Amino acid sequence: MASDTESVATAAEKRKKALDLRRAGWSFEDIAAEVGYANKGSAHRAVKQGIAAITRESATELIELELSRLDDLLAGLYEQARNGDLFAVDRALKIMDQRAKFLGLYDHKTDDTSAEVRAALVGFKAALESRYGADDTYGQVTDGDPSPEDVPGDGEPRP
Repeated sequence: MASDTESVATAAEKRKKALDLRRAGWSFEDIAAEVGYANKGSAHRAVKQGIAAITRESATELIELELSRLDDLLAGLYEQARNGDLFAVDRALKIMDQRAKFLGLYDHKTDDTSAEVRAALVGFKAALESRYGADDTYGQVTDGDPSPEDVPGDGEPRP
């Protein structure tokens, strides 16, 4: 009879093989048959356990590594780009774009002042309506028959 240590080692080896086969595109049914699981559900559980057991780097460390790689790539192109090599300029800009995405620079939203502007305009309109009345057109011609002084001349700007 196998010891507990041997059983655990065998189970871990089977999980690793199942995970490798899944990465290679095998179906769970085929994995079960190849590795020796009772059914595709057992193979699926083994693959899920294998994925969960993978030690993952923290996202911060991974981003730092990727930024370092981008820095190295940019350093190799920088002088060529500065000297006018258009291909190097294009590649450098793409590297800088990727760096900005990693750093979340495109996600940064500026302060939205449109609500403040809208409120100011509503207040201005209310002040005009209180002074002149809501029905006043503020000097606009609305009867469709403008008088000569309401029509701009050839040298005057048109509204």
